[in-house]
Amino acid sequence: MLLPLVERLDLAMARRADAVTVTNSYQENKYRRAGVQAVRIVGNFTPPACRIARIDPSKFQGAETRFGRFGTFFHGVGLEPAAEAFRQLRAARADVELFLGGRVLKPYQRAFDDQVGKLRPSVNILGTYDSAMTPDLYARIHVSLLTYPLSRFYRHITPLKFYDSISNGVPVIMSDIGGLGQVIRTHECGFVVDPADVKGIRVAMDRLASNRELLRAMSENALAAADREFSWERLERACCDTVAELLQG
Repeated sequence: MLLPLVERLDLAMARRADAVTVTNSYQENKYRRAGVQAVRIVGNFTPPACRIARIDPSKFQGAETRFGRFGTFFHGVGLEPAAEAFRQLRAARADVELFLGGRVLKPYQRAFDDQVGKLRPSVNILGTYDSAMTPDLYARIHVSLLTYPLSRFYRHITPLKFYDSISNGVPVIMSDIGGLGQVIRTHECGFVVDPADVKGIRVAMDRLASNRELLRAMSENALAAADREFSWERLERACCDTVAELLQG
């Protein structure tokens, strides 16, 4: 009952604004459909201190493929399908590992422990971390698992973890939220999956674990996309252009 009211109020206020900044194409299209003309995407990109300039070639020398997910874990964040896909993949091949790092909210702790219990001993729990550790965390993994639900809530979200992943040369296996599906396809920096399709997630994981050249290419594509399209320099230009257009008007 409350959400539709908030959404109507949001659109009413947006129509009165000189400009609206958003973080993804879904939001951009929503405001444009509502008659807001001055809409600009200003993403929540990864800070320079939390990204890398180049990928260490030695990362691809081992036979093992390391999957991971970092962030806050809670009910509805979409960990379960990725965990089950990894469990099935691990049952078929021994050269894969899973890394999980971040805070677990208290109401979700028991469910989190249940998921982890099914994956031992091939899962590594890294616990909470500081943002300054971001490059070191992503250096440990080859692929980021971002299987967020396709819910009404998540369609508004552009996860920082997507930008953290590609800014550290880590391709993603991700659900199509916040307009990021098209970004992933355009830049060939991962696979777009249905978060409810465990088999599809497992197949995507297996493809990257089975093809070192594909994994390396997608890793390079991810970092190149971050450099060209999703850097703080690009963010700075977007903010300055928005202000300049308003001043000219």
